[in-house]
Amino acid sequence: MKQYEIHPICKMFPEMSEDQFQALKEDIRLNGIHEFGLLYEGMVLDGRHRYRACLELGIEMTFGEHDPNCEDDKDFDPVQYVTSKNLHRRHLTKSQWSMIGADLKGYYDQEAKERMSEGGKKGGESKGREKVPTPSDPTRSRDAAGKAVGVSGKLIDHATTVKKLGAPELNQMVLNKQISVTKAAEIAKGVKCPDEQLELANQEIEAKKEKKKPKAKSETEKPENFNSLIHAWRATGDKFQAVLRLAQLLPPGDQQRLKDSI
Repeated sequence: MKQYEIHPICKMFPEMSEDQFQALKEDIRLNGIHEFGLLYEGMVLDGRHRYRACLELGIEMTFGEHDPNCEDDKDFDPVQYVTSKNLHRRHLTKSQWSMIGADLKGYYDQEAKERMSEGGKKGGESKGREKVPTPSDPTRSRDAAGKAVGVSGKLIDHATTVKKLGAPELNQMVLNKQISVTKAAEIAKGVKCPDEQLELANQEIEAKKEKKKPKAKSETEKPENFNSLIHAWRATGDKFQAVLRLAQLLPPGDQQRLKDSI
């Protein structure tokens, strides 16, 4: 069975969890494989996990291949292609997509530099992918990457900050959905020490957990209920009905307060 390397663009996307991969592998074992993979520049651009499963199962996987000399393939954009595939397959947060987008931005920048160099050598002749931004306008590559993954350019900036200034563990926290990319960027810009970054990130995570905890009824809520009932009794002047209502609604600890108020 022929073996292929994984294309760098494909590697920008997070791998499946082991549980997800084992489920995919079992499905392929039972039902076979129904979707082709795609090779680009001789490497796997789409179908990485299906390919791995097939290798482990000893099943031959079929690939289509991009042909740069084919008229139909001349405008093929590998970034747009693999992003489109993953947008429909992955349930990722905007923070996670922005981290992928930051990597794609770097790819767009590099491609633009190569195309400019080739254009200079060939008098501006292009070899495809006309919409790749030029390196002289970095916001275009940022916005192109943001559009590709469905997030704003601002989030791509935050993700780029996290990747450049953040500790590896801080990057992983964003990918694991533990902290937002916006908060992670704020931490990465605020402190340089990796240990301090992690301490602040963990504080943020704990604070989020506390906010999600259901609030127990506090003792301070009881007098408010008690006082509202007393007010209703005084407004109606019906002492007997008020006593009955209060006796039913108030906890035992407030019985003395009831007695003293009547």
